[in-house]
Amino acid sequence: LRRGLGWHTGRGLFREIGAGFAGYVAGLPLVAAGFLITIGLIVGFGFKPSHPIQEAARGSDPLGVVLLFSLAVVWAPVVEETMFRGAMYHAMRRWTGAIVSAVVVAFLFAAIHPQGISTIPVLMSLAIVFALIREWRGSLIGCVVAHALHNAMLVTLNVVLLS
Repeated sequence: LRRGLGWHTGRGLFREIGAGFAGYVAGLPLVAAGFLITIGLIVGFGFKPSHPIQEAARGSDPLGVVLLFSLAVVWAPVVEETMFRGAMYHAMRRWTGAIVSAVVVAFLFAAIHPQGISTIPVLMSLAIVFALIREWRGSLIGCVVAHALHNAMLVTLNVVLLS
């Protein structure tokens, strides 16, 4: 079960952590393409995406910021990667290729997020990067690290700019 879900140290814990950083950086061009499509949808159709973290970051006290970081940078990556790149991607990968599995699971990942329909392209691109890390390494550790890194940057920007 652990191996199927990807909860193992692969080629070593520190190598998997490093692979998460490297995979995230390597995937940034794909994320940038998704971001440009999202910007086009926002500008072209007047969408106004938002996220509950923006409200939580606005005027948050220090404890609130710590809780926000805990949720977004620790718990969300662990839970979401276990569900999407662990269980769903692994199950789909038995029936289809890596790209089809990555795209289908990425759409589901993007659709459950509360930012709105206009952010589906950027969230899908991010989820595809996570799936490619999972495919490359076999372990979820790199995916969780990449996800946590991304969320940490976004939460930090929100806290700094909105508080």
